[in-house]
Amino acid sequence: MPICTLVLGLMLAPPSSDAQITQYVEGYRAKNNIPGIAMAITRKGEIVYSKGFGFADREAKKPVQIDTEFLIGSVTKQFTSAALMMLVEEGKVDLEKPITEYLDWVPKTWSDIKLTHLLTHTSGLFNYTDDGPTMVFRRKALTDEELVQVVSKHERAFKPGEKMVYCNTGYYLLGRVIEKVSGEPYEGFLKRRIFAPLGMNSTYMYDMDALKPELSKSYWVAKERVTTARLPHQMMAFSAGSLASTVVDLAKWDKAMWEYRLVKQETWKKMWSPFTLNSGAANPYGYAWMVSNVGNHPAVEHSGGIPSFSAHIRRYLKDGISIIVLQNTMSMPVAMNLVDRVAHLVIPDIADPDAAPIKIEDKNPELTKAHRTLYESLLTGSMGDAKVTEAMKSGMTPAVLTQVKGVLKAIGSLKEFVLTSRREEQGSTISEYTLVGSDKKLTLTVVTDASGVIAGLWMK
Repeated sequence: MPICTLVLGLMLAPPSSDAQITQYVEGYRAKNNIPGIAMAITRKGEIVYSKGFGFADREAKKPVQIDTEFLIGSVTKQFTSAALMMLVEEGKVDLEKPITEYLDWVPKTWSDIKLTHLLTHTSGLFNYTDDGPTMVFRRKALTDEELVQVVSKHERAFKPGEKMVYCNTGYYLLGRVIEKVSGEPYEGFLKRRIFAPLGMNSTYMYDMDALKPELSKSYWVAKERVTTARLPHQMMAFSAGSLASTVVDLAKWDKAMWEYRLVKQETWKKMWSPFTLNSGAANPYGYAWMVSNVGNHPAVEHSGGIPSFSAHIRRYLKDGISIIVLQNTMSMPVAMNLVDRVAHLVIPDIADPDAAPIKIEDKNPELTKAHRTLYESLLTGSMGDAKVTEAMKSGMTPAVLTQVKGVLKAIGSLKEFVLTSRREEQGSTISEYTLVGSDKKLTLTVVTDASGVIAGLWMK
């Protein structure tokens, strides 16, 4: 039986009313033509607002409930990371050891890749899900041998630890490490060690051939056209993205983190900390968590997307507030942007993303000038004369530069380039800018190492 919608006062001062949040989310859903959304807001893991919007099945007019199940895509990686860290604490896994010591079927040439590189997307391996639509939409299981074949067709983009490029390959391999060390199937280990202890009874690895009735249908949305989507085989994503869950279960997961359950407090904090690259620069990604600073509110977050679902979870570490969004169409930016806007409603001093950006005092205008110059070069599909690390230079391939150019062009003609945040972390300077275009806004984050050289950038 469906769980009834739960809407409780947020007890934040001064909060938006629950009705305002509901009205905003429903308007956002309609504007973006999203068939169904489930959302939960928690305070130190306790649900203070949760609601379903729209339909889990448009054709049958079946509404989304808070116990409706959605695929969560790469949010799965949080569970893979936590499971691995449980084995680390037990002395069964050493993150500094190479993957070749745990899996005898991977190439010996991967012996310089440590487990920590796989956790932080710094291995340099090819991301197997970039092998084209036939991979992402495949309807049969991916074997280990096929994975190695696909990855080995491509030269490594950089040496391990030099930079970060998002890579599902690493998390697939980590799932196999968990199985090898524990002697259990990946899903079985998660059920026994994480899901059952936390009461997450609606979280599991989906089965393409035996979909549960509680699982929402998935949809493709192209402007005004909405069509049903077929799911890929669960072993396409495996431990990088094959779990299904509900906002209620993910709130239980969130509560476990606030209470530092499953692993030690220092282990959780390690997972939520930037990873230090070989250059000494801080990379704003820990162990399955993006480390961010939203309006000077420290946060950790992650998106998930798999045909055709999207998810986003963000945890404001000092505020004690977490926001969880699940939707039944694949558009991770739409899910993330909804979190941005709901955060403004529940944490009043977080700026309204739709309002004019709040500019901070620029104590290093030369650095801002260098970043603005980099932006202008990227608009042309090149790095120009920007001073960047060798690792970043090698990773900015023509294909990547073309993709970046497309993202930047999509905001329209630039109206403002506004510095909104700048902070020091582990010897690196992390600068955040809001780019206000004629069509939309974009957040640009630039990481500069201690010598003033650009070591990385992010766009949201």
